[in-house]
Amino acid sequence: MFCSKPTAAGLAGLCLALMVVGTGLSNLNGALAGVSGYQVQVENLDGGTFEEASCHLNANGCIYPVAGGALPRIGGSDRYHTATLLAGAQFIRAETAIIVGGDCYCDGASACGLAGALKAPVLLTAKDCLPDVAGACLTRLKTSRVIIVGGEEAVASSVEEALHGRGLSVERLGGENRAETAALVARRIREERGLTNRDGGSAIPAFIACGLAEADYLAAGPAAFKYGAPVLFVERDAIPEATREAIGQLGAAGVYIIGGQEVVSVPVERELASLVKVNRRLAGADRYETCATLNRHIFGPSPGGGVVLAGSSRRQLADLLVAAMLGRPVLFAEEPVPPAVSGYLQSAVEGGAGIILVGGELAVSPGLEQAVLRLVEEIRAAGRAGEKGGRSPTGGTSPGTRKKIKLQGLPETVELGVGDIIELPVVVSPRDAIIEVKSGSPVLFQAAAAGKTLVLKGISAGEAEVKITASLGGYRRGEAALRVKVFDKEWCSLDPEGLSELQAEELSFTICDGLPYLAFRDIKRDQKASVIVYRNGKWEYAGDLSFTTGMAYELTLGREHSGTGPLYLAYRDSTFNRLTVMRLAGGAWKIAGEYYFAPESVSNISLAIWNGSPYLAFKDGLSGGGVSVIGCTGGSWEIIGSRGFSAGPVGSVCLAAGGGGALEGAGLAVAFQDGSCDWGATAMMFNREWGGAGSPGISAGEAYSINICWEKDLLYIAYQECLSAGRRATVKRFIDGCWETVGQEGFTSGEAGRIAFQVSGGIPYIAFKDGSCQNKVTVMRFTGDQWETVGAPGFSAGEPDDIFLQVYRGEPVVA
Repeated sequence: MFCSKPTAAGLAGLCLALMVVGTGLSNLNGALAGVSGYQVQVENLDGGTFEEASCHLNANGCIYPVAGGALPRIGGSDRYHTATLLAGAQFIRAETAIIVGGDCYCDGASACGLAGALKAPVLLTAKDCLPDVAGACLTRLKTSRVIIVGGEEAVASSVEEALHGRGLSVERLGGENRAETAALVARRIREERGLTNRDGGSAIPAFIACGLAEADYLAAGPAAFKYGAPVLFVERDAIPEATREAIGQLGAAGVYIIGGQEVVSVPVERELASLVKVNRRLAGADRYETCATLNRHIFGPSPGGGVVLAGSSRRQLADLLVAAMLGRPVLFAEEPVPPAVSGYLQSAVEGGAGIILVGGELAVSPGLEQAVLRLVEEIRAAGRAGEKGGRSPTGGTSPGTRKKIKLQGLPETVELGVGDIIELPVVVSPRDAIIEVKSGSPVLFQAAAAGKTLVLKGISAGEAEVKITASLGGYRRGEAALRVKVFDKEWCSLDPEGLSELQAEELSFTICDGLPYLAFRDIKRDQKASVIVYRNGKWEYAGDLSFTTGMAYELTLGREHSGTGPLYLAYRDSTFNRLTVMRLAGGAWKIAGEYYFAPESVSNISLAIWNGSPYLAFKDGLSGGGVSVIGCTGGSWEIIGSRGFSAGPVGSVCLAAGGGGALEGAGLAVAFQDGSCDWGATAMMFNREWGGAGSPGISAGEAYSINICWEKDLLYIAYQECLSAGRRATVKRFIDGCWETVGQEGFTSGEAGRIAFQVSGGIPYIAFKDGSCQNKVTVMRFTGDQWETVGAPGFSAGEPDDIFLQVYRGEPVVA
């Protein structure tokens, strides 16, 4: 939203704009209310078969389109494409991504544990060039950091240079051989998980495999990803020194040996047992049986999240590598289906698990798919026969004799904007029933059943149905559906006709108790202060019109950090240049404390409310132009700390209130343009005395349009700074005694002026005059990995003179 300074003829461009959520807006309070959630009761309903699904989506959000009568499949034109499809479907955003060589399976297996620890996707690259599909995936996931696993023999420096060229930070973990690389990755996993030997070892095991047994170490990939556990390599008859050191540093809670004695000998097993506890050896007569044994022990015989099938030839092992991102058991498969595979599938299907294919038809052929479908039908047919007889195929009491599942209480429709992510809590009875998303529309939205929460993200405008299933065992199923409406967000004005009648200057804007308030110097009424409020779809005056004694200057509205009243207004009154604060009470404006006299000496006024009392910060002309803060805590105004406590003259003063807790009582903070530091940004906090928040001169150069605010115990600052690329916006937060940049310094594409800033729900928002959009208003927010534009950039009709930003129930409102 924006405010445009009026011409002599009056306020031609005064406007409020709102990021619309839904339609039929009558007032702000309630217009932005989100979906409160829904309740699911699980009782009694005949369930359909898995093959009836039009698509499947796992517990972390991975969507798999399915043709009728086919198994869910995700597969691209090659291994690189398949990896990006898995990553793009599994991850909505990924600040960090892991990249490995597409032919270096050993590095890929090592990378699985790190990817799990970081919650990051694994992408494949050719040795000398980054595939276009991988680069596009990094852009789509808004990745800012890449970790290459493997030396330059696996991933050449040209790939690293290409990643740097995309503006990504790049780190490489690569040793002289596969064992050293795996040890480096294991050490990094320990660092990410904060594990040290003082902890008595890690809470996770390590997997040990022969470095030449590709099928064995790749079989461990899904478990390594799921638990963020390292994969380390041995030789058949020896333990490399790098592996020995890694085991000692990890202090692992036991290791699993993957593979039989022909690949990891008994002497090596004994030597490992002298270094660390060997939990057991997971092995079988062939790769199929070894893989099934590992899955049965790590994931259990009936994994609720489903089973993944991948091709068994060496060429298709890359599919198995990236399939580890699903964190589900992965089986090698070929036609005819090996007994070990069919045996594990039987227990999984009986337990209600679905089956997912990874790889194209060259990897998992249609013939193999049909063979698996026939096997699944045979298992289910036996289960239905067992239900009729009261016995299951495995000889127990059939779950079909108990109540089946029914889902109730779902809302008919959920609405969200493009780019929005909403979480809807799901209450399940019985509690151990598994919730999954059965179908949806990946073109319009992404959906995920994360535990007992349904997560939706708007992708593009449209409307579609999402189906949700609940299951408990192989025979208790239920299904329900709701409509998801995704709409394009746009900025719209709140009653522009009502605002156009005003003639106003020197504006201030806030939202208090869910209602927007606008204060201004009223040109029509002797330039005294007036305040209007947007209520019931129209603007009306709050309190008396032109209620100040004289002309009002430097108006600033304030309310508690929580967004609740009472509402305060501070200004400089032309009558004897009085600095005055008034409070709206009972529909009338009343003086807070007494007049505070500061003849010709006060400017850059900033108001904050803390624990029900108003505080003012300002440039104090009687103290050499330094910053002073006053507060009205007992009915009268008094200096807080020392007068003029800054090291030198100041400008662009901003006061914030609302901190505390971890900062030992600090509740007031002030930021300003610091003349003693070449006019860079400086912040100070009050805790009995005013002290520095970090070192003076936070910004790289001169800073303007400085904003500071609290979000719980975190202090944030935003400002325009002079960089080599021009005057750009930067946001930082104060953590552990240091200022940490949020995103990148100078993240705006053009010059950023008249900055307004607020943090809501942990998400920083910034509004500014955008030099790349003809100086019109743009709003951005930090999504956890990068800054993104909210709505259209440069949405205002013209160039604003000043900008104010508030965030109400997760939606920005700008004046």
